[in-house]
Order: sequence, then structure tokens, then C-alpha cells
Amino acid sequence: MRGTGDRLGRGTGQGGTAAIVAAAGRDEGPPPSVRYIRMFNGFFRNAAMTSTYKVALLRSLADVGEYGASPLAGGHWIGRLCGASGGASDCRLVMDLNFAAARFAKFYWDMEVGFGLLHIAPGSGARRRPRRLLMSRLVADAAARRASEAGEGGGNLAAAVPRLDELASDGMAGLRSRTIAVIQRDVLDAVSRDMPGLYDVLPGRRHISFDADLVCFMREYGPTVKRALNHRLAVLLEGLNPDAIHVATKTDELPIAERVDAARRLAGDAGRNARA
Repeated sequence: MRGTGDRLGRGTGQGGTAAIVAAAGRDEGPPPSVRYIRMFNGFFRNAAMTSTYKVALLRSLADVGEYGASPLAGGHWIGRLCGASGGASDCRLVMDLNFAAARFAKFYWDMEVGFGLLHIAPGSGARRRPRRLLMSRLVADAAARRASEAGEGGGNLAAAVPRLDELASDGMAGLRSRTIAVIQRDVLDAVSRDMPGLYDVLPGRRHISFDADLVCFMREYGPTVKRALNHRLAVLLEGLNPDAIHVATKTDELPIAERVDAARRLAGDAGRNARA
């Protein structure tokens, strides 16, 4: 959906040039930066994860720190929604999920095509497993079509890895739409429960709204947040892929051998479930 900002408030255009208006009139509770730091600390400490979906969505949302400061792929999918007063304290930013979907798909395309890594615990929720592995299938199919169109015959999938701006283009609208369906079904509410107040899901479930404070926070602390999310992703992927090279988990308290053994047990459970 193009021009979201134009329909929701003052638009930004592709480059996101509109100024960020921080919410005003808040004199209760901790400063916004402390509030968001507490949210992420709570997520890293307490969030239950059997897949990489939650972390991948948060990585996708972290790019809002570039909104209004530099050209941003899909920046036209972010706009302002203001109440009757029109004042700064009565405005929130609204994101069309196409913005997150382009980044979400990019992550899984890179990991699936480039490395073939498992993204969900084998055997966990056996009845839902085919559905929850959908992102891997979506990007694998899209990569095969792209390679075929590039004259690779579907054999060299890595030769046709798209840039983020390509995934945000009209030509990738179909993949983004299917990715949005995965986000809506399997991750949007889960992250909201783990981090209440980070965003609100709007009616229709195609948009989320959040305080402009989140943009200011990500602009200041985004690099640190992304590095923390990358580490969490590495730990998850190492736990789910026993044959991968393990680096991130070497600094954790649980010995690496125990992590590899646990991952191998999960893989064994998956094989038994598949044969059952």
C-alpha cells in the first residue's frame, strides 16, 4: 500500500523527510529511553522462543530509527495519525506492515538461500510445524523463481539474492503480502505480549502504531539494539543447528557441548515425528 502517510497524516515520501514530532505532555513514568531499554531487557530475559520469528520482527522494526533522517527503503509506508487536536501529544506514527515484511523476507531469504539454516525447533508444536515453517518455503520458492528468471535454471539460487529496496518494490508485492500473513498469524501478537506498549495493532491488522519516541530511541540506540538482537539470533540459530559453527554460545554460561547435545536431541525428535 503506497502513500500510507498521505492518508494517515502528513506524508513522508520515499526519503522520509518529514520531521519527527516527539510526543509531548508526558510527565509520568520513566523517560522514553529508559522505558524502551526496560522493554528490550525484559524481552531478552523472559521471552520464550522456539523460532527466530520474534527477533526477526524486532530487527525489522529497528529500522524506524532511520525514518526522517536518511533515505529509507519503504519509508512511504510510515506516516502520522493524529487525533482531533492535531497536537504533538495527540499523534502517533503508523506503519504499514509492508515496511516490516520487506525486511523480514530479506532476513529469511539471506539465511535460507545463503546458509540453509533451520529457524524453528524441530518437533516443537508438531501439528503447527508445517505452517510455522512457511517463511523458509516462501523465500525458497521466490528464490527459485528469481534464479530461473535470471537464466540460472533454478540451480544457483544465491546468484539472485535481492537488495532490500527490491523487496520493497512493486515487483515483490506478492511475496510481501504472503510474508505479512505469516507476521500477522505467527509473530505480531506474540511480540506485543512480550513487549506491551511497544506498538498497537490497528483494526484490520495491516498496520501498527507506535510513539514517535520509538524512532528517537532507535536513532540513538539502534546500533546497540541491533547488535543485541543479532547475538540473540546467533544463539538461537546455533541451538537449532547442531552442525553449524558455534561462536556466540561460547561466551554463554551453558557449556557449548551441552547446547550441541540439546540441539541433536531436538533433531532426533524431529526425525521420529516425521516417521510417526
